[in-house]
Amino acid sequence: MRIYNRFVKSLPALMAIFLLSGCAETQLATHWAKEINWPGQETSQGTYKIGNPYRVGNVWYYPHQDFHLVETGIASWYGPNFNEYHTANGEVFDQNQLTAAHRTLQLPCLARVTNLENGRSIVVRINDRGPFDHGRILDVSRRAAELLGFIREGTARIRLQVLPKESEMLAEDARRGEDTTRMTVADLDQQIANRTGQPYQDVAAAASPPAQPDKIASASQINYAGSSSLPESLRTPEITVEDLTSAGAHTTVPTGREFGANVPYEARPSKAHAGHKASEPLVTQVPVHPTGLFVQAGSFSVFTNAESLTRKLTKIAPATIEPVFVSGRKFYRVKLGPIATVAEADRILEKVIRSTGGGAKVIRN
Repeated sequence: MRIYNRFVKSLPALMAIFLLSGCAETQLATHWAKEINWPGQETSQGTYKIGNPYRVGNVWYYPHQDFHLVETGIASWYGPNFNEYHTANGEVFDQNQLTAAHRTLQLPCLARVTNLENGRSIVVRINDRGPFDHGRILDVSRRAAELLGFIREGTARIRLQVLPKESEMLAEDARRGEDTTRMTVADLDQQIANRTGQPYQDVAAAASPPAQPDKIASASQINYAGSSSLPESLRTPEITVEDLTSAGAHTTVPTGREFGANVPYEARPSKAHAGHKASEPLVTQVPVHPTGLFVQAGSFSVFTNAESLTRKLTKIAPATIEPVFVSGRKFYRVKLGPIATVAEADRILEKVIRSTGGGAKVIRN
């Protein structure tokens, strides 16, 4: 009966997909389709997927492989309303796993997410598309939001760093048709070690301060505290699954993207989470620094183009040009701010998108 009821509930989404098949918004059908569980498909190992370009509103997104992405911005979370539905790559979403949705990254991949407001850092498995709010760069599961410490607030300023070697190995395994849903960082590191003949240490676990906010850093430049190579007296606190299990019985949290109603939630470890076995650190604490929010309107290799856009956007908010270097090349980044709140950043972002036709995003700097 439960499977049948879910199938019946899926019929409106199916009808919407067919109705959209002949109009300009067909690309959104992919997002709706992933939420449908067909009868008898309670679990799935998923597939390796990149996907075609798609549009949300008047903004186009172009999925592609990027094993070295480092991105900062605002994250949100999703949970009960999507639980047990299929993700974009065919896995089944479990709100108590450490997973996430990204608009363009290859699926699946592993990434370290750091809450830049409290320093909590975890590894998540990205296996879904979203978020579809222009002002967000990542949607994490309810469990991930709980561990990162922003489940009540609903959003947080975060840094996203793809784990390059592990994600490349994960992609290889998924392309071969293997079930990768339960593979941890340790499992993938062992595969890397077997292939190379020497132990592999991911850059995201090495010890050094975070990159300075006025530079765009490569994956090899951004590191995190908490490495066992540090003296014990200098290591930051680590929380294991067992610590979380014994910390308390129940807390009260919102029910998903609707932050009005509260429901009891039992603090418990995930059955299988991205990157960790039961005895390994689940949450690490890293140093963070005060930052501001900005809207990045564009990045140009020609200064006059950046100057022209700056003049156009000054009527929306104070706009500046910031020179940055990427792979040895100089670019001129146009950004608006600093902005005090996420709500204000969302408002300015939508104005910039309407004025420029897309491509703008909220960044932390």
